[in-house]
Amino acid sequence: AEKRYQQFYKTLGMRTLMLLTAFFISINMFAHKDVGFQYVFENIKVTVFAPYHMELMNKPLIIGKYARLLSEQLKYKDTINLTFSQNSIEHNNSIKVYFLDKNENAENKGLNIYLSQKDFDIKGVLNLIEYACQNIKKINNNSKDFTLLYNKSASQKINELLNIKVYRPNLIPQIEQLNRYTYYCANNEFHIVAINPNGFEREIKTYPNIIDFRVLNKDILVLLLDFSTLCVITGEMESNITKIANTDDFYRPYLFSLLSEDKIAIEYPYWQSALSKKLSLYFIKRKKLVEDIDELISK
Repeated sequence: AEKRYQQFYKTLGMRTLMLLTAFFISINMFAHKDVGFQYVFENIKVTVFAPYHMELMNKPLIIGKYARLLSEQLKYKDTINLTFSQNSIEHNNSIKVYFLDKNENAENKGLNIYLSQKDFDIKGVLNLIEYACQNIKKINNNSKDFTLLYNKSASQKINELLNIKVYRPNLIPQIEQLNRYTYYCANNEFHIVAINPNGFEREIKTYPNIIDFRVLNKDILVLLLDFSTLCVITGEMESNITKIANTDDFYRPYLFSLLSEDKIAIEYPYWQSALSKKLSLYFIKRKKLVEDIDELISK
């Protein structure tokens, strides 16, 4: 009897181990790790974290260029560490500003500004930098509401600084695009530019924000202006804005494929998305979006 009990517990233990192993494998299959990128603009170190490689990762790099110009105007030469973490849950938004002395045993010495947001406001981050640089000695003991500072109107110095054009960086290999279209930021807006083979630039449109930016070929550019607003720009400089229905409140990059000169397929590859089972088709000449090909075929 004792041997039977020992065999029973041994078998039970093996089954438990197998179940636990299967459980942890399933967690690893569905676990998602953020991607990151880091770049240094002289005394400005920019670190970006996001769930996926996406165009939104370029905005912190643009902010880094403006931050470099601002620190120069403020005559602030110490290191400024800007860390941006894109999150999908709005109530998890947070802003932290603190200073780590050179004598402290820490990696990111100098001024540190950390933001966790769905998207990042250029003017808001510059507000934080300006205030911190001017109040560096008391920043660690300051109970100031940095969210209010982030959202407040900018100073004259920042508004003048934002008149300067800062072009889209092409530094992150996973979101590198053909040099047929680009954009620059000025006055807290995004200016779309077409570039001809001789390098001559022609400004096409201006938008308050850009979520995604895909150059499909030398003639066709696809933009997302927010999570549901699709914009297609062609070589004739025509643009058309279309709404995608029932989108998520957080952007997971869509897949855009040029099927012909007149058709763009749009796939939604992430299983977490409400759109994941759909395949959309955009007809360029007719400026029409078919939301779900399956529904069209079944009619």
